[in-house]
Amino acid sequence: EEIDWFNTGKDGALNLEYADSVGDLEAYKTLSLSSRGKKRRPVTPTVRITHPTDVGTVWRQGGTYNLSYDTTGHRNDVCYLGFYFYEGPRLIATLGGSLYARPHAPCTMQCEVPYNVPSGREYSIFAVGLGSDTKPVLHAGKWVLAAQSLCPVTVLTCITAVPILQPPPGMFTTALQVYISSATHNATIRFTTDGSIPSHSHGTLYQGPVPVQSNRNFTLRAVAYKTGYDPSEVVSGTYKVLSVSQNRDDSYGAQELAYAKTESMYKQVLEFAPNDAATLCNYGCFLEDVRRDFDGAESLFKQALMYDPTHVGTLCNLGTLMQEVRGDYAQAESYYRRALDVDPNHTTTIYNYGGLLKNARHDWDGAEALYKRALELDPTDVGTLCNYGTLLQDVRKEYDLAESVYKQALNLDPGDAATLCNYGLLLKNVRRDFDGAEFLYQRALEKEPSDATTLCNYGLFMQNVRQDFAKAEQLYRRALSCDGGHVSTLCNYGTLLTSVKKEYDKAEAMLTQAPFHPTVLQCLEWVRQVHATDKSEKAKEKKRDRMLKKRQLSGPQRRCTMCSRVFFDL
Repeated sequence: EEIDWFNTGKDGALNLEYADSVGDLEAYKTLSLSSRGKKRRPVTPTVRITHPTDVGTVWRQGGTYNLSYDTTGHRNDVCYLGFYFYEGPRLIATLGGSLYARPHAPCTMQCEVPYNVPSGREYSIFAVGLGSDTKPVLHAGKWVLAAQSLCPVTVLTCITAVPILQPPPGMFTTALQVYISSATHNATIRFTTDGSIPSHSHGTLYQGPVPVQSNRNFTLRAVAYKTGYDPSEVVSGTYKVLSVSQNRDDSYGAQELAYAKTESMYKQVLEFAPNDAATLCNYGCFLEDVRRDFDGAESLFKQALMYDPTHVGTLCNLGTLMQEVRGDYAQAESYYRRALDVDPNHTTTIYNYGGLLKNARHDWDGAEALYKRALELDPTDVGTLCNYGTLLQDVRKEYDLAESVYKQALNLDPGDAATLCNYGLLLKNVRRDFDGAEFLYQRALEKEPSDATTLCNYGLFMQNVRQDFAKAEQLYRRALSCDGGHVSTLCNYGTLLTSVKKEYDKAEAMLTQAPFHPTVLQCLEWVRQVHATDKSEKAKEKKRDRMLKKRQLSGPQRRCTMCSRVFFDL
């Protein structure tokens, strides 16, 4: 229950006494509240607060600080002890409180500075203790109050506000100028366009809009900082101004224009309906699948769930992103379960959850049960058929049944790249039909030229089967240009660079710069181990060569009795 400590009414009189502690930071004030018309006069407890030197006198918004204190009383308990920010006589914020603090008991309380406390000002911290000489009930006249002021503290903003890019990153059909601003007053902004990370000492000082030229990818990074503030996070955005050629039959240009138009449509809809969960979800899918902007997609999905926590499509898509991109399987499973609680028959969630159980949890029975349940709901769902065929192939080893399921899926959709790719894996690994497997890979790429999974598997085929390492590297690079965070491609390409080309530094740099994923980290650790082993072997070989040369120079010479050649006796 909230109590106005400094309210004076007919039931109570407020007396203020000052006492300064010489040579100490504990200049304190004691407040006593006495009762009128009561038979008993409450006994005021003494509240002593110690201010640790490691806390300092500069606090930040959102920061947490530990304050030590002890309470001493006569025959009453201190039933409440709280800390407050005051600016003069005005209460600014509550920092924290604790109930039923006992007399003669040293304690530590964690206080948190609210973000809405105005920064750049000096405040007094009051420790207020409230106790009763009877039972702790809220009746006027039965409470006693003691307050103590600590040394003043200055509150600063935690960090400088993140720069805002306007217009937001994306694709445009005409040249434009990008404006950068920060919500922090008088903040300084620096930006880069060469891919480097800006800081307070690196980058171009922002003094006006940044022009974006046509026919190039333009990555803009910016940071804001201010004296006495922590620097902001670095914001990054990629702009592309399409150069529309006179040849309107250029399919790539037409596709890019279509993407730009789609993204513009999403933005326009969200300007009028910023809380529409369906639009936020669809825009997030666009960023994930087309732009490969996973951070932006995750932000939109979570924003959609703020407005509609039961939106099944968003829960499913966010679970897929957590599973396939972030590698956070526990979080992905949580989102899948939430989606199925809302709609137990949502087919996409069911087979995505089945994929998680199969690939991450290794719960084969649970995965198969989910696939069968999804096929009962929709026997023509190609994605479910493809995933079920993969389980039959990789886990159950029922290759004939798996091939039958793949053919059933291809009858429904002859151009489904995932099914063509998985069927190609079956022909390569089980049937040893390499020509048939390569034909399926090529057919899948005809349908989906930018499908990173197919490009990765075809590259692995060229590496292990055809031994065409140049072609394999070309396919891996194509896959990473389509999806820079594709886990299998990163690991396979890293293996090629390590085992075949011995380009350890290149492999380590690629895997180090890749988005976080547990499998990528394991591959990186393997590359480093191989690199270290290779270095050790080369060092041993050099040492052997030096010893052999030394022995040859110092050893006795002999002449072969058969060919009369001179050799050294080792």
